Formats: sequence, C-alpha cells, structure tokens
Amino acid sequence: MQNEAIAREFAAYYDLFNKYRDDYRIDEILAGGDVAGIIERATEAEFDERLSLVGLLLDAVCGDMADIVAETDVLVALRDDLRGLKPAAEEGGDVRGLLDELERTRTSQLELGVAAGNLSKGRRATAEAELDGIAGLRQAVDGAAPEDAFALASQAFAARAAALQERAAGVEQRLARAFAFVEASFGDAQEMVVFTTELTSRTSSARYIAQYGSQSYFAHNQDMILSDRQRELRRRVEDLDV
Repeated sequence: MQNEAIAREFAAYYDLFNKYRDDYRIDEILAGGDVAGIIERATEAEFDERLSLVGLLLDAVCGDMADIVAETDVLVALRDDLRGLKPAAEEGGDVRGLLDELERTRTSQLELGVAAGNLSKGRRATAEAELDGIAGLRQAVDGAAPEDAFALASQAFAARAAALQERAAGVEQRLARAFAFVEASFGDAQEMVVFTTELTSRTSSARYIAQYGSQSYFAHNQDMILSDRQRELRRRVEDLDV
C-alpha cells in the first residue's frame, strides 16, 4: 500500500511537472521568444507554482552547463595527450603511430579502472569520450605527409575547442534570458534568491561559472568569490592551446 501511495504521488507530481513545462514554454523563454504572457501568468501564480517554474528553468540551463563542463573535461584530456605527443612528433615520430599507441594506453587504463571499480560515472564517460577524440585526431591525420600530421591533429583539436567556446557563449545567452525572465516576473524576491543560490550550489553550474564566467550570474550575485579550485578550473579553460 505504501509503495502504491508513493507511486501515485510521484505520478501526480510528474503530471504537474509536465503541465508546468508545457504551459510555461521553457524552451521559448530561453530562446528569447515573446514571453510577455508567460511573465503575466508567472507573476500571478501561487508560490509553489513559482518555485516549480524556477526549478524547470534551473534544470534546463544546468543541463546545458553540464554538457559544456563534460566537453571541457574531454578537451583538457586531449590537450594533455597532444602536449605529451608533441616532443616525439617534433623529432620526426610517426604521429599516426603515436596516436595508435596512445589509444592502446588509454584503453588499457580505462579497462583497468572499470575492473577495479574505482572510476566514477563521470570519469568513465570522460575517458570513453577521450578515446573517441583520439580516434577523431587519428582520422584527421590519415593520409597526411609526416611533417604535416601533428599540425593537422592540432588544427582538428583547435576547431573542437573553438566550437566549445561558441556553445558556451550560447549557454550564457540562455542563462541571461532565464535571469531576465525571473527578474521580470518576480523582481529580487525569494524566487530570484532560489535561482541564484541553486546556480551557486549545483555542481554543473558552479563548475561552468568557475570555468567560463557569467556576466548575468555575477550581476545578480556580486558577493560570489572564486575559490582557488575554481580559479584553477578557469585556467584550464583559458589554456586549451596545444
């Protein structure tokens, strides 16, 4: 009976969640659409509905940020891989062969980590994506003259890093629109406090803000001070050159 009650409560909550998501058109808010009617409804809503709306906005933007952070981890790993290969490549080493050896090494490390059970879900995902990235670098140098191979691999990496920066800029735009919506709907009341506090405390958003900064976030949370760890994360992003 207890499990049935929990299931009914969850189903009711999930139905309400989907209703709010559809009614408030979260994607339209974050895309910069015409939200005047949505703001009017949010302003008149009961407090629990307002909090649900804030939660929907947070889930959307934090999901975006999690994707950026995950890709950043992969690019930092690939950057370090290329830096490790660079001396041998500059001495005339076979870049394709060096990448093959690197792939074998990383595959072995991943398999050992999985077998030992000491890899978190996130670290395993990063390691698997790193292997995919190494395969992409190898494809970039296929058929290239030996003297051009490392430069081509570096160019492929640089293109991926540039694409990430562009995606991060898009996430900042979406976050700025979320802030603008919350402010237009609720001003600096509790809903804004909840929105800003959650961004500060959630792992994905805290890491994203530390690494990429956010004008919209700091405009609403001027007391935020980067820790030494967060400054190190920022340096990782600023130094994605091979």
